[in-house]
Amino acid sequence: MKKSSFFKRLPKHLRPAKLRRKSVIIVGTGSGGSMVAVHLGRLGITLILVDRPGEMLEEHNIFRHVLGYGSLGKSKNTELKRHIANLNPETKVTCIDLDVTASTKEFEALVQKSSPDLIVIATDNEESRNAIDAVALRNKIPTVGAGVYDGGIGGEVYLTRPGTACRGCIATAMNLGRQTAAKPASLDYNNLNLDEVRSTCALNLDIEQIGLIQARVVLGLLMSDSQLTGIPPEINFIVFTNHGMPAPFARPLHAEFFYLQRNPDCLTCGLQSAAAASEADRVLAAL
Repeated sequence: MKKSSFFKRLPKHLRPAKLRRKSVIIVGTGSGGSMVAVHLGRLGITLILVDRPGEMLEEHNIFRHVLGYGSLGKSKNTELKRHIANLNPETKVTCIDLDVTASTKEFEALVQKSSPDLIVIATDNEESRNAIDAVALRNKIPTVGAGVYDGGIGGEVYLTRPGTACRGCIATAMNLGRQTAAKPASLDYNNLNLDEVRSTCALNLDIEQIGLIQARVVLGLLMSDSQLTGIPPEINFIVFTNHGMPAPFARPLHAEFFYLQRNPDCLTCGLQSAAAASEADRVLAAL
């Protein structure tokens, strides 16, 4: 690959040398995380891919994943690294097998050692998202997370920055603001009801639509360039409608932007802010 020609068609405001100096941890290399990894890796951004030990590509994953049958039965992490190398051999990719929920201390040690510019949250459960958010908050690292709604009708992308609303603040605000109650998690995976399974399915293009927005937001933060998104810098929550979402998001292929303020009673950043203030008081008292 000729370095001089590889980035020939890259927009001028995206400088390859600056991109190569950026590093991102992506937690979760499933359908959404893999798409974000490919878009960032193609640009030469250093990536650390984190997923649970033993996460292999299964046949039902292929319908929605960037990897195909050539990676069947193999590690998602290592196969994704190989795939990115085929797109840009200059990209540095490290694979880490780690359960961030069960091994939060190890994940925090990884974050402190690697000092990433940003963490992408691409996991599929609240426990891991909360664990990642807490580590990012303690280490003052921005995050960009996303989720696809049932049936692929749309999805959301959120971002946190040091000193602004954390994921806990954002989740609380949006749960209070939702017009319809979330469906309870009632799936019995030992006795699956096919109608229930079908109701949660999303097409690859539905997932990729949200993944593209997530990747664009990540790139905008890394480059400090609002030109990449056109989104006002204070926005920290985006809802995108793919199709068929109830009001007020009934318009298809449409985004709504929100600025959600920090909650002073937040149990996540509120407690950490109090702890920081207490430590500051202790240091001042010792002077």
